[in-house]
Amino acid sequence: MDDNEFLRQLNDFLDPPADTNPDMEGVQIEWLRNDPRFGSLHIFLEHGISEAEVEQVLLEVPPHVEARRHPSHPGRTLFWGATRSDKSIIVVCED
Repeated sequence: MDDNEFLRQLNDFLDPPADTNPDMEGVQIEWLRNDPRFGSLHIFLEHGISEAEVEQVLLEVPPHVEARRHPSHPGRTLFWGATRSDKSIIVVCED
């Protein structure tokens, strides 16, 4: 077993699987990376939130998630939810 395999197995052990959110079946996240104004780099630099945490809120069955249309931008949806570590976040998605 090499180091990468060991780390993968360790992560699988420490990070228990979660049920997938049936309402999000077929949804695919297209991350915008490497731009500090938008996307994953922005949320990490400005808010300390990882891509994995966003995916937990959107794709897994967390304790509570609420989705609403953005009032000023009809092509965006706002999701209020919690990560596995119970961090409450708001995710803004382009539809």
